Amino acid sequence: MVGTDKTRTTPPQAVVPSAAPSVTDHEAHGQAASGTVISSGQSVKEGIMLEPMTHLDGSEQGDGAFKKDLGWIGMLAAGYNMTNCWLVVAATMTVSLPYGPMTTVWGVIIISPIYLCIGLTLAELIAAYPTTGGQYHWASILAPPRIRKAVSYLTGFTSWFSWMTLAASSAGAISLCSNALIFNANPDYQPKAWQEFLFYEGTLIITLCLNLFGKKILSPFYSAAFFLSLAAFIVFTVTTLAMQKQRQDSATIWTSYTEVSGWSPGVQIIIALASPIIAFCPLDGAVHLVEEVNDASKVVPRTVLAALAIAFVTLLTFVLAMLYCVTDFDAVLATPSGFPLFEIWSQATRTTAVPIVFTVVCIILLPVGTTVTCQVASMMTWSLAKDGGLPFPEHLAKVHAKLNAPVWSLLLNFIIMFLIGCLYLFSTLAYNSIIGVASILQQLTFFVPTVLLIYHRRSDNILPPTRSFQLPSWLGWICNIVTVLFTFITTSFMLLPATANPGVNSMNYACVVLAGVFLLAFINWLVFARRRYNGPTSIKFHH
Repeated sequence: MVGTDKTRTTPPQAVVPSAAPSVTDHEAHGQAASGTVISSGQSVKEGIMLEPMTHLDGSEQGDGAFKKDLGWIGMLAAGYNMTNCWLVVAATMTVSLPYGPMTTVWGVIIISPIYLCIGLTLAELIAAYPTTGGQYHWASILAPPRIRKAVSYLTGFTSWFSWMTLAASSAGAISLCSNALIFNANPDYQPKAWQEFLFYEGTLIITLCLNLFGKKILSPFYSAAFFLSLAAFIVFTVTTLAMQKQRQDSATIWTSYTEVSGWSPGVQIIIALASPIIAFCPLDGAVHLVEEVNDASKVVPRTVLAALAIAFVTLLTFVLAMLYCVTDFDAVLATPSGFPLFEIWSQATRTTAVPIVFTVVCIILLPVGTTVTCQVASMMTWSLAKDGGLPFPEHLAKVHAKLNAPVWSLLLNFIIMFLIGCLYLFSTLAYNSIIGVASILQQLTFFVPTVLLIYHRRSDNILPPTRSFQLPSWLGWICNIVTVLFTFITTSFMLLPATANPGVNSMNYACVVLAGVFLLAFINWLVFARRRYNGPTSIKFHH
């Protein structure tokens, strides 16, 4: 919500109920009790639960603008579909597989507990502060008053742009599966940039229509895709293992390492972690959908952790099953479509019918992830505009009453992602550089509120003891520290090129894209947000 400069000197506050008349559970759930104000330096009393966060001008962040269309299963399905790790990692296996099968397997084993720590950190924060803005709202609450506005705004802009790149990346994945089918029918096929562009834009148009006109069916749509994905995982795994009689030996899968980059083994393995990181990094998506679900402070932490657990089990099982069924790794890496699963299924089943059917199922599943990712991106646009962080808040922060959707936010996002896709027509390197920074931007947004938690020493003033989800203190510290340390690793090594001596076309331009993102944020700050941005700085509690 747009505010004025006069309101920004007040310290963070918590509103707790006074010893006034009690209210019924129904009344307490629907509204905050009147109460007294205490400073953030005082402890939060027990017996209180969270209400929507408020701005210093008194307006609430969660104002009931959206109908609660998602239930527990719908929210779990949405969170799962955003990652769909078993499919994403398998589809991007060409990122890690050149370094040897062990980098793919151990990458999953290494990254999964790290993202569990990140998920546990986010779960505690969302249980304490259920808000659409997520990381940047938490930064606004937790940061010292002197730097609160700047830190919160930069985190918000980073998170907003990261979800734009995640949605663009998801839309681009459709062409990989489609190309696999085309190459199977015509081995001489040479994909053109404009054809890839049409696949990309077609996916975006479909997801835009679903988010604009199909809001009522999104929850069952996500749920159906969730169960289809789990069924596909089981069928794909069992069928591939059953039809492949010639298995790779365990030594190859678990210990085979290939030196191809010129980097030291340690650096090479870290670079190879990009594939599972890409799959896990949208895990905060459910956080930004709190406006879509009742009792968000309880439901969302559970869905984040449940989606992570399902993702880990399905991902590790699927990756191991597929790798054990590969008979020719060179052929998998050389697949012209860029979709290695088709080649793996062809080798395992020795037919074309099974890979075709499996690939069609993947083509059905992938747009669902794009749809929910675009929905989250629109919620980020809506939230940041509502807080005065983006121009034209009178439009971007508006929710269409009948469509139950932030129409202008969806349209703006579509235009931005359309322009990102246009880069593919002129330079695939520029396109890949932009969507390649998504995981780095995401990790930076996880870093900011986590390091502020550590700054406050995980005080009860910051994490109220009555929140619906809380970790033992020692475990919370471990999760927070792992999250911070992992950020330093990703922002250091993920900026390196894939080879130690890159050429112009193999250089990693992520640092250039990051500089561009922060330059855009700075320009927007000078022109618009510096005078208007007003993130939440207080929170209401009730019995």
